[in-house]
Amino acid sequence: MLASQTSPNGVAASALGPATAPDRRSRARRWVLADGLAATLRQVRADDAAALDAMLRRQSRASRYFRFHSAVNGLTEKQLARLTRTDDPLHLGLVLTLDGPGVAPLLVAEARFASDDGVSGEVATIVDEAWRRRGLCSLALEGLLAGARRVGLRYLHGRVLDSNDSMLGLARRACWSMTRDPEDGRVRCFRIELGRAGG
Repeated sequence: MLASQTSPNGVAASALGPATAPDRRSRARRWVLADGLAATLRQVRADDAAALDAMLRRQSRASRYFRFHSAVNGLTEKQLARLTRTDDPLHLGLVLTLDGPGVAPLLVAEARFASDDGVSGEVATIVDEAWRRRGLCSLALEGLLAGARRVGLRYLHGRVLDSNDSMLGLARRACWSMTRDPEDGRVRCFRIELGRAGG
């Protein structure tokens, strides 16, 4: 369900400037990329619905299929409302935006987890195809892991299609636990163990 081509274990130092201090209320963080663009990672808001829908519609059919495990062209209002909800700490959605010289603020990535038991959470993320290989998935996933630790989750998990080579490569590089889905041989299941909450 993750569509990515970068590692979640950090980005090369040359790719990013130092992060600004997180906002105490929103925990938003902001980085300057090597090309001068600024990347901001923050919690999703209800008014992100249109930008999120537009980002998903820009992606190829394959990327949307990897994200949702079904053929998706666009999202209904109900689906967008669910993806932009902010009232449940066990359902965290993050978005990453870019802005800078020649680039108006643009939503280019989404990452989220959903937990029903307060112990584990299912992960999904997608990065705009036009903005991959810049370390953006690393930033989004690190924010997601931090959010999961803050609410006391023990691990995150997800499912990846065998045809999603980039995501499988990411999982191997990050040394996530991987098993084959016993009910669907085309799917791999991954698990990310979490350490203690980091404040």
